[in-house]
This record gives sequence, C-alpha cells and structure tokens, in this order.
Amino acid sequence: MDICTIAEPVFIFQTQQARVKFLLFLFNSSAWCESFAHGVNWTLLDSAILVNKLCLGRGALLPEEKQSASELDAVLQHHHSLQEKLAEEMLHLARNLKNNTLVAQNVIKQDNQTLSQSLRLADRNFEKLKDESERLEQHAKKSVNWLLWLMLIVVCFIFISMILFIRIFPKLR
Repeated sequence: MDICTIAEPVFIFQTQQARVKFLLFLFNSSAWCESFAHGVNWTLLDSAILVNKLCLGRGALLPEEKQSASELDAVLQHHHSLQEKLAEEMLHLARNLKNNTLVAQNVIKQDNQTLSQSLRLADRNFEKLKDESERLEQHAKKSVNWLLWLMLIVVCFIFISMILFIRIFPKLR
C-alpha cells in the first residue's frame, strides 16, 4: 500500500508517516483545510507542496528540510509532552474536585440531618413548654384563688373573734 494514497486523519505526529497521513487528509478535505488554514495561515497549496515533497521525493529532502523536520519533531514531541502533563494535571484536579465535592456533600447532609433533628427537638420542647405554661397558669390561678379565700376567711374569723372577745370581757374600771 502506497503511503500517498492513505487519507486517514492522524492528529498525533510521532512519525513522518503520520504527518504525511495528516497532510493527505488535509489535502483531500478542502472544507476542513480552509477552516484550518484560517487559524494557522496554512493553505491548500502549502499542504500540496509538502505532500509532494514527502511522497514523491521519498527521502530526497534537502539537509535544511531534514533539519527543520527534526526540529519539527522535537517541537511536536515537546508540545505532546506538555499536553500530556496538562491532561494529567487536569485529571488530578478533577479527581480532587470530585472528592472535595463528595466530602462537602456528606458534610451538608450531616448538617441538614442535625438541623432537622434540632428543629424537631425545638418544636417538641416548645409544645411541652406551652403545655407546662398553661398548667402553671391554671395552678397559679387556683392557688391565688384558694389563698385569697383562705385569707378572707381568716380575717373574718379574727374580726368576729375580736368582737366576741370585746363583748365577753368588758373594759375594767
């Protein structure tokens, strides 16, 4: 199979064959090539020239082109390693965020349970306090009522006993 007839999209450029496949894909897909060209200043003509040099020359690249190809490989390798490091860091941060979110969710659930339990206790205590307040009020009314009547009876008894005492024992002269 000739490498120049393959038109599969390959986005990781680790070998010259992969670069050629990608360039052929760009060459065969003009709409994608036009959108790619706007962002990178790469034209269809540039990709055609590079494909011709890589496919038709079969290693007949000039030494300057070989050096630029090796520099390109080094740059691509560097960017690939940076991209992998960033992806690993993003994955690590995403896991940390997920763990922190789960911990916060558990804490919030526990707080909600504690709060609802406290509200139930407060409602129960309020009802008990209300009942006891009514009972105390009724008891206070009864005791004041009885105490009042008792005091009135004692005062009346003392008044009547004083009158009787004065009548029974008159004043001595």
